[in-house]
Amino acid sequence: MMTRSGSDRRTRIAAMIVPVVLFGQMMALAADGPLLAAAAAAVEILATILVLLLVAPPSTFWQRLAPPLAVLGLAAAWLASGTMPGVDLLHRGWIAPDLNRGGVVRYIGGVAVLVAASAVAWRPGGARVSLDTWIMLSLILLAAGFAMNEADPSRVWGYDKGFLAGRFTGTILNANAAGCLFGILAVLGLGRFLTLLPRRLDPAPLPIMIAAPVALLAGIGACAITASRTALAATLVALLLATIFDQELREQARQRTRYIVLLLAALATGVAVMLFLVGDVVSDRFQTVSTDGIERTRIWAFYGRIVLAHPWGVGPGGLDDITLHALSSTTDAARIWFVHSPHNLFLSLLLVGGWPYLVLILTAAGSLAWPAIRSSAIRRQPMIRASISAIGVILACASVDITLDIPAFASLAAFLIGTVWGGSVRQPVTMA
Repeated sequence: MMTRSGSDRRTRIAAMIVPVVLFGQMMALAADGPLLAAAAAAVEILATILVLLLVAPPSTFWQRLAPPLAVLGLAAAWLASGTMPGVDLLHRGWIAPDLNRGGVVRYIGGVAVLVAASAVAWRPGGARVSLDTWIMLSLILLAAGFAMNEADPSRVWGYDKGFLAGRFTGTILNANAAGCLFGILAVLGLGRFLTLLPRRLDPAPLPIMIAAPVALLAGIGACAITASRTALAATLVALLLATIFDQELREQARQRTRYIVLLLAALATGVAVMLFLVGDVVSDRFQTVSTDGIERTRIWAFYGRIVLAHPWGVGPGGLDDITLHALSSTTDAARIWFVHSPHNLFLSLLLVGGWPYLVLILTAAGSLAWPAIRSSAIRRQPMIRASISAIGVILACASVDITLDIPAFASLAAFLIGTVWGGSVRQPVTMA
């Protein structure tokens, strides 16, 4: 029979596996590309098997996860059915069949990450170790990104950034996605910092006590210098809401007014200094909001017409092919030829698998989100709130950009969702 210390050790090891896999993907250009995405999905599936062997989730876990997992399974079956040989009774006409199977594998990899993260968070202390590991690894990603940018601001791992050569992109090739990544770092850093307030008495190792405030400030600064307007705005809103709605912080503000005022003043000063240092970068980008907004609506209109013409979708991996076929004028060609995403989450889901796929994904998301939101409202756990806020940052970025079309970011979202779900549904909640 396994001892308690042995079980805790296995949980800690399992809790670090998915963050390490995600770290590897982010270092490898966010696994953006058919070959990288397929390889990343294979690693995710193997990592999930290892996690499940280590934590051995009880039957209660599988019973609670079964409804959303069944819906996600139906979505996988829908995608896979469109890639089968023979006559398609629905006449979907999905294109790029050589890429369809890779898209299905990529989807399965994301579901595997969700299951692994949920299983880890189901165990006492698992969610905390996972998120602490991700915060530390994100700081390494940030440092690596700075090093690459200093060595060659126009390339990442030797790959040309093209028209993004003047912007900070970290270890990936898209500045807006990088802004989202570092915004998440800031939000999780704040959440972890709030767990360290004196009355919470959260025992934490010295490295994470140092890393939490560093993650908050460095994450904001890095998000700002990517010049991603949506990521920065979403991050600042998430940070503000997380601070305002933290009950412990409010109680301490009433009892230790001077201490809390000094603490918040120090944090606010740090944030202000960060934004001041990158002020010109941010202000220049915000001056082009109206122009870029018009361009974005044109992209949405273009892909919206494709959605209307293909209610069953075009299949996973078929976007680039259908885009080229849909270019009906030189104007479209000049504006769209280099665009590899509809820059909107709902349009992306509709293009991949049509209306059935969108409904299934939203149903699964709702069944996973409701317990977490309810738990957050009742128990007021700062890391649950921070993780939910981080998911909100991802969704905000994905509503106007390519964030969730990048494999590593879809997996990061699955990791956060699974961690929040497992930490919220399991009784009693131990995720501080």
